[in-house]
Amino acid sequence: MITLVTAATDEPVSLADAKKHLNYDDTADDVYIRGLIAAARAHAEMFTRLKFINATYDWSMPAWPTFPMRLTEWPLAPLSSVTSIKYVDGDGTTQTWAASNYVVQTGLKPGVIELAFNVTLPTTRSQPNAVTVRYVAGYGDIDDVPADARLAMLMLLGHWYENREAVVIGTITAEVPKAVDALLWGIRVGEV
Repeated sequence: MITLVTAATDEPVSLADAKKHLNYDDTADDVYIRGLIAAARAHAEMFTRLKFINATYDWSMPAWPTFPMRLTEWPLAPLSSVTSIKYVDGDGTTQTWAASNYVVQTGLKPGVIELAFNVTLPTTRSQPNAVTVRYVAGYGDIDDVPADARLAMLMLLGHWYENREAVVIGTITAEVPKAVDALLWGIRVGEV
């Protein structure tokens, strides 16, 4: 089970960048445009299985996973860091596992946690959430987000801004431009 601990504080696209893309200078639609930015980010993150701006999560499981621990569940990529790994020992006491017991590889998509050389796993109590990995996922801040993701989000929010209803009457129907998907496929993580 994955639980959000600390949410991202920014969006990957600023209000100023969105308004520039929309060629809109007024402030009357600022709240609406902020909502479109959040919706475009949510769509892009779900599609790519990535977290764009750093956020902290707890990943809890009933037992130790198989190592190397490949972080394939969304939103685990890109893995920025592992804050702690805690486990409930046989006596029911929560222990923090020393960082020297594992190696974190953040350069891979998705990230990987491996056992350090010659380390064995401690015994855990048989219960839900016996092991919890607290980690940070995301590229960092707004300047670190891949350009393809930012461009796809701008295109999507532009489309939504111009077409405010689910169905446009009086025109030929068409899907959201395929350019958005093409940009996001290039950075997507995981299975198709």
